[in-house]
Amino acid sequence: MSLDLHAATSRQRADMVDRLKADGILTDPLLRDALLRVPREALLPHAYVRVSGPGADLIDCRLLDGSHPEDQEAWLELIHSDESILLQPDGDPLDALPRGPVTGGHMTSMSTYTPATIEVLQALGLAQGHRYLELGPGPGVSLALAAAVTGPGRAIGVERDRHMAAFAQRNLDRLGLGAAVVEDDALQGHQVGSFRPSEDGGRCFFFTSRCGSRPARRQEKEGFWSASACWTSSATWSWLKSRCGGRSMRIS
Repeated sequence: MSLDLHAATSRQRADMVDRLKADGILTDPLLRDALLRVPREALLPHAYVRVSGPGADLIDCRLLDGSHPEDQEAWLELIHSDESILLQPDGDPLDALPRGPVTGGHMTSMSTYTPATIEVLQALGLAQGHRYLELGPGPGVSLALAAAVTGPGRAIGVERDRHMAAFAQRNLDRLGLGAAVVEDDALQGHQVGSFRPSEDGGRCFFFTSRCGSRPARRQEKEGFWSASACWTSSATWSWLKSRCGGRSMRIS
């Protein structure tokens, strides 16, 4: 029997929200509503399941294709779990990825560990009309949630991987949230254009491999609230979570 995708995704989103609330992680009603409204399956149309053990340099994975009936149940469960979602091996293009096993290589992009995303977004205190800037949005999951809260045209991400930037923008456009992804290297700094943090309540969310990096200092200077100034080159969030706690601070 084929899966009723609409019913299944709605149920998975509701279960995810209930779990995050029960665990004491999700407390913001605006973010709760955004989690229920934003279809993660549109932003994460595929996911890699890691087969090799933790710590392995070259990894073995299996690609779950959300459009394939045999993969849909496992894929939906995974993308609504609290796990980080592996999305891109070796900086490859993200169109027409082959379904099934993948041997060797390195994962170069993933979605953010869900509880960490929620904690950071709540710490920023997002509200309607705020401006939100994310450095390194990857597939745009947190960017989409922020856009659902702040409103159209108020959330922007700067992503240096051209394949991921195009992938995220295409999927975000389908959702009609008015979020934008700019292809650029945030470590080199990026002009925030029409952002006026002192007037619009600017918020900035970023992860970096270097503390005190130029984009962090630039956003601090321009008056953004900043969150999660812990960066890593590792795509293993369990490792990151055990060693780096996100932090929030008021930038004056």
